[in-house]
Amino acid sequence: MFRLRTLVSCSLGLLLLSSAPGAAVTILRVDVGRTGQDVEPGWTGYSTPGLSSAEHTPQVFPDGTWRFDATGLTLATRNYGDIETTPLGDLFEDSALVNTSPADGGFELVLSDLAAGRYVLTTYHHSFALGGASADVSGGAPGGGLDSLGSLTSTTGTDIADVESLTVAFDTSSSVDGYVLRFEPTTAAGSFHFDLAGFELERVAVPEPGVATLLGLGGLGWLAGRRRRRAAGARTPEEPESRF
Repeated sequence: MFRLRTLVSCSLGLLLLSSAPGAAVTILRVDVGRTGQDVEPGWTGYSTPGLSSAEHTPQVFPDGTWRFDATGLTLATRNYGDIETTPLGDLFEDSALVNTSPADGGFELVLSDLAAGRYVLTTYHHSFALGGASADVSGGAPGGGLDSLGSLTSTTGTDIADVESLTVAFDTSSSVDGYVLRFEPTTAAGSFHFDLAGFELERVAVPEPGVATLLGLGGLGWLAGRRRRRAAGARTPEEPESRF
């Protein structure tokens, strides 16, 4: 079972405590890695060009666009070969990584052109070797100040039953159509690196006001915790873990 760190961002407006989430629909799954490496079935492969921020071309998907922005560094890739055959194994066989000095800056995952609504973003941070570096994380509206979301450490090794993940919930509106998640490595240097193996984006249906009133404070459980993903890919309820 994957270990899942849950962080909730409300920088784009208060999430309504009187409304509980409806069904979540996955609208984007991206397997980040090196060209020629196996892509996780059902995911979209993306190979980082290993270039600076201005040279990362926005990627279009049916519900919006996304891109990487780097500041003072390059996003390299590493291919570990055909090591793992279990579900999500292909996701962690290669990744984008940062192994330069933390003083060089960080990189951002930028989502834009999203319709107004509620979204959940999950990123995965694991490699089969030489990972284990840490990063400070912040998030918020594009063009605005980013709120600190704490820190995380990418996991490493061939056991993918317990990998580092980050989950952030955010709202968009007619005036704010995206979200920025920033990673600033704090220990990546030399052979050790901070990894981003891939990410998922879900759109969550918000009930009508009448339905939300009946549900009361059911949304609090969603704000406090998310479900974990089993190695087989199934989702099961999990006791909420408060991050406040």
